[in-house]
Parts: sequence; structure tokens; C-alpha cells
Amino acid sequence: MNIGSHRVMPLNWSQESVSDMPAKTVTRRLSTHLRAGDICYGRERWAAHADRDRLRPSQIPEGSPIWYGACHACEMDERRGKWRPPMFMLPWMSRRTHKIVSVRRDWLRLLSPDEALREGVTGDPDAGYAWPGSGERYATPQKAYFAWIGSLHRKGNIENLWINPLRRIEFQTVRLNIFAVIKALDAGRTWEELVEAER
Repeated sequence: MNIGSHRVMPLNWSQESVSDMPAKTVTRRLSTHLRAGDICYGRERWAAHADRDRLRPSQIPEGSPIWYGACHACEMDERRGKWRPPMFMLPWMSRRTHKIVSVRRDWLRLLSPDEALREGVTGDPDAGYAWPGSGERYATPQKAYFAWIGSLHRKGNIENLWINPLRRIEFQTVRLNIFAVIKALDAGRTWEELVEAER
């Protein structure tokens, strides 16, 4: 969709990926409609107030409280309703906005240590490497990343990821709702200024 002069697209995230933002700057997908310059609203697991559980997302009043799956405190909040998948998150509900820097073809089997770290793997050679949310440590960043991918996909899908080219998507993140970002850009601020303001 377009908001003013901006091409705006959704970008879905797993709970583990969200927990490591904004350190994560690269993601890989089998296919994508994204292109460099796109502004994306990050979609993640979410919930509205428990009294809104019977409502469709489009029926929830804009500005209503939203709980996020990567927020540990939200798990115990008695006011929270049922968890809903990222694909049903509307733009006004998002809390992170991304700008696509580049999209290019890439092979998972050629993943470098640096690329695994940019995907969100953390650690060092002495302590080992892990995917966010995992207590298990691995000898290399690549092994930690492949273990995470293996936990998300069935064996057949892993083989498909291994032999087929993926789309490597590089992006930057700001912790602002998409509409706040668009408003700032339309007021004359640059994306770089929004990123710098969070450092």
C-alpha cells in the first residue's frame, strides 16, 4: 500500500527475531515483494485486551492497548487477551518500522560468520554462540543460526532452503510506529535522522 509518497509494506517476524532488534539487520526469505527504499511496519505476535477477544483486528478501535509476544511481562498480564499471529497485526498496532536497504539473491550454504551475527546470533568464541532466547551454545555463529532455522522448519523445508537461492534483505530499524515515521518524514526529517536519534 502507499501512504502519501511512501510505499509501505508489512514485514513479519518470529518472536525470537523481535527479541534481538534492532541488532538484527539482515533477514533471509524464500521470496519477497520488498525492494530497496520500502518502508515496512514490523508485524509480530500480539494481543489486545481480553474483552476484545471476540473482535476481528479491524474491529479493534485504533489506539487500544496492544500486548507484544516478545514482551515477557505481557505473558503474565491478566488483562491481556488471546495471542494472535503476526499476519493479523494492523499498521497502527506496530511498534517498529524498518527501511529496506537492499534486496539480493543469496545462498544459505554460503553464510559467513558475520552474516550469521547480522541475522541476530550473539556470543563470542570463548562462550560460544546462541540464537536469542536459546540457552544452548554452539561453536560457530553459523551453527547457531542453522540450529535456529532447523527449529522453525521441517526437514524437507530445510533442504529446500539449502539448495535454492534465498532473498537476502538488509534493513534498518527504528522503534516507532509506521504512522509516526511517515509523519516525521513528511515533516522534513530524514530516515538517517530517525535512526541517529535512537543511538
